Amino acid sequence: MASVVALVVAYANVAPGAATPVRQTELPRPSAPLHKPEPQSLLQVQLSESQRVRISGIVDQWNDEKRAHVAAMDQMRPSQGRMDQLTRSLGSYSELSRAYDRRRQHYWHLALKVLTSVQQKEVQR
Repeated sequence: MASVVALVVAYANVAPGAATPVRQTELPRPSAPLHKPEPQSLLQVQLSESQRVRISGIVDQWNDEKRAHVAAMDQMRPSQGRMDQLTRSLGSYSELSRAYDRRRQHYWHLALKVLTSVQQKEVQR
C-alpha cells in the first residue's frame, strides 16, 4: 500500500501580480505503509477446501456487516452547518469509523484462526 504525504504551500500577494511562497510544510512520512487487512485477502493463500469454505463464510459475514457500517458512515457526512454541528457530527463519524475498524479486525482474526501456524506466519510477513 502507498504512504500518504501532504505538501502544503501557501501564497501571499506581495505586489500586484506577484506571488511569493510564505510557508511550506511537509508532514512526516509514516514509518510503515498503512495496512488494514480484510479476511478476503486470505483467499489468495494456498488453502485446503475446508479452510476456503470457512474463510469464505467469514468474508460473507464481514461484507454484510461492512455494508451496514459504510452506509451508516455515508449518512454521517456533513455538508454544511455551524461549526459546533460539524464538530458533533464528525465526532459521531469518528466513533463509527473506530467501530468499523474494530469489527474489521475481529473478522480478520477469525479468518486467521482458520489457518495453520505455518500459514499464519507466512501471511504475517
